[in-house]
Amino acid sequence: MIDSTDVRLKQPLSQLPAYTNRKFVTSVKLQVVCDWSKKFIDISAGWPGSMHDARIFEMSSLSGVLEQRLEGTEFHLLGDSAYPGTIRLLKPYNDNGFLTPVRKAISLIVLKIINESFYRYKLIIIANIVPREAK
Repeated sequence: MIDSTDVRLKQPLSQLPAYTNRKFVTSVKLQVVCDWSKKFIDISAGWPGSMHDARIFEMSSLSGVLEQRLEGTEFHLLGDSAYPGTIRLLKPYNDNGFLTPVRKAISLIVLKIINESFYRYKLIIIANIVPREAK
């Protein structure tokens, strides 16, 4: 599974736009990949908060080696709708109003798996990165 999260920070005014995310908070992005047992297997950190998840994936080292790492296996990454769909990176179907009930159900299952898997880890990551006095 792959997802990213925002880690709040104070940023110099000269770089404020790049580090201001869609919620108008200054942050850096942390992209995390975990396996079926929820063990971290890839982390890419330090991306500006305004950067989209798909762009982070595209620029990360994982993007260039994903196909090679998974070649000869039946493994895939699950990502949310922010990620590009590829042969090895699966995401929910885009709901354009014409999805069948089966495709809607598949999309909801994928999102539920990702959200439940990463919610706990986002709390752990943030708890370990943000200094106690800043919380």
